[in-house]
Amino acid sequence: MFAAQLIALLVLAWAAERVVYNLFLHPLRDYPGPLLNRATPLPRMRARLTGRSPFQSHELHKRYGKVVRVSPNELSYCDGDAWKDIYGYGSKGSLPRDLRTQPRGVDGEPSLILTTDNEEHRNLRNVFSPAFSQRALKEQEPLLLKYINLFADKIHDVAAASPSHTVDITQFFNFATFDIMSDLAFGNPMGLLDRAEYTDWVRSTFAGIKLFSIRAALSYYIPLLDWLMPLLLPRSLQAKRKAHMKYAADQVHARLARGGALAGRPDIWTLVLRTYDGSHERVRLSMGQMESNASLFMVAGTETTATLLAGAAYLLATHPPAHARLAAELRAAFAVRADMTLEALQNQSRLPYLAAVVDEALRVYPPVPDAQTRRVPGAGVEVAGRWVPGGATVFVTQYAANRYPRSWTAPDEFCPERWLPEGEERFGADERRACQPFSVGPRNCLGMNLAYHEIRLLLAYLVWHFDFELCEESARWMDQKVFALWAKPPLMIKVTPVPGRWKE
Repeated sequence: MFAAQLIALLVLAWAAERVVYNLFLHPLRDYPGPLLNRATPLPRMRARLTGRSPFQSHELHKRYGKVVRVSPNELSYCDGDAWKDIYGYGSKGSLPRDLRTQPRGVDGEPSLILTTDNEEHRNLRNVFSPAFSQRALKEQEPLLLKYINLFADKIHDVAAASPSHTVDITQFFNFATFDIMSDLAFGNPMGLLDRAEYTDWVRSTFAGIKLFSIRAALSYYIPLLDWLMPLLLPRSLQAKRKAHMKYAADQVHARLARGGALAGRPDIWTLVLRTYDGSHERVRLSMGQMESNASLFMVAGTETTATLLAGAAYLLATHPPAHARLAAELRAAFAVRADMTLEALQNQSRLPYLAAVVDEALRVYPPVPDAQTRRVPGAGVEVAGRWVPGGATVFVTQYAANRYPRSWTAPDEFCPERWLPEGEERFGADERRACQPFSVGPRNCLGMNLAYHEIRLLLAYLVWHFDFELCEESARWMDQKVFALWAKPPLMIKVTPVPGRWKE
């Protein structure tokens, strides 16, 4: 009994000491934030574990300003200057990743996103960047258009077979992006559009994103759990994780066994094969790096793009004037679907409203709404004009930066006109540099070119081929939680084919 009381007293004394230190002695003590957040990490941890992190940060920024101490050792920013100071180029370079907030790579080999070694990151980026260049994507245009056409045809067929003419457009965007990436990455399409349903591997991907997000949060605030997690996780979940990783590894091995380019078209791994001697030794990429990056491509190159597209479809469906204007622009510009090419759709002078809709959807519903954390090195750095001591975790919360009332006019409204000359009078004071959906600096999104092409193609094909309206059950679709990425529910829309698009 006495021992239990003594332990309880010691725990209380330790907790009291931590609170006093965090409030009055911590190097970040002068940064603004709620008392409880400054004293203990519990509010921030709870927000992350319940999927409310970016929304909590947004509310705190509205109250405290462009920098907020969201936990004793974490600073959230929504400032345009913070982007370049935390992530950008310059004499100091981008700040190192804080791996305490990130899931680990495959078999200890970090992927392009997770590596903290700048030299290794440059090597990985140099290997993969040619596969995502505008030139490479132009060569892949026939492959992209094959799946984009199938996307439109499958929506038509599924809607026609439904008595209510409804489809879950979230699913169809995911079907398309997973099929495209699996073919680009491995020359082996998953066939989701053909079947119009997910595979078990894709379902496990969605579950894995949430699981890894929760694990990362627990490991950051309670480091001991990072070591105990293998013992705490049910064996069934561990088996699913291994199966998930094995799929990507098997695809890499199968692709390497085929060698060379596929039927005259270079895929991502055609370029990698030039740096791999087949001996499983590290040349420019080890086998472990290939496997971890294959897994990365099949998540980062699919789910984020599909997320933005689903958000854009919802925003158009809930804003009929914007929907009608985009439909009119696309249908006036293109008489047949074959005219909607990569080059034609990126012509902003011809399709200004399409570009504006994409930009505004990226602002209102950023695919990665939460923090990409960085750790301040020992000497400390200046962020947004104020010194931050070493050891602190800093980040820009995209959702908050994109909706901060002092940076944007009508921040919570969907207004594509803000990106057009006609919106200059009303929206001219907007801090556009605060919106960086693909991040900035040497670690910005490698697949940005591919993402923009897929977004324009899929959105244009949907709007050109169909009129659509939101179903009642999806009226509150944007009331979502965030576990690293948005936890999207089905987005049900009623579609009506535009006359003359198909031969009935």
